[in-house]
Amino acid sequence: MNKIITTLVAAASLGLTPLALATTGLLVTTAAAQETVTATGAMTLQVKKGELVQLPAPAASVFVADPAVADVQVASQRAVFVLGMSAGSTTLFALGEDDSVIFSAEIVVEQSVDEISALIAEEFPHADVTLRSTPAGLVVNGSVATPTE
Repeated sequence: MNKIITTLVAAASLGLTPLALATTGLLVTTAAAQETVTATGAMTLQVKKGELVQLPAPAASVFVADPAVADVQVASQRAVFVLGMSAGSTTLFALGEDDSVIFSAEIVVEQSVDEISALIAEEFPHADVTLRSTPAGLVVNGSVATPTE
């Protein structure tokens, strides 16, 4: 209990806001700013989809730079679930007991284009249109037979 309170006080003094305290005793926080560290991984997710990340060593804390883009749920000291919240990009960090970075990843969250592409194909079967997700939204390319399409 004392360690958790100390961690919360230390996090507050660094400008970190607690998101959740997992049953494993790991503190999950967000960071407004973080020193530059070379990413040890990269991940692309779709909004409302997730991925389980296996960490190379036990983590003492796990956080994302922008929780509006991605959220993390701690499964254990060596596993975290990363969930895409909204289109954009952010960074995930996992720190060991000595505050060394044991894992970092650039996370890009994209809108799913599969459902929208299927709807366009159903509504406009002769249209030659492709969709591509970007952090700012969707890009539509192609051609249609008439301006009303």
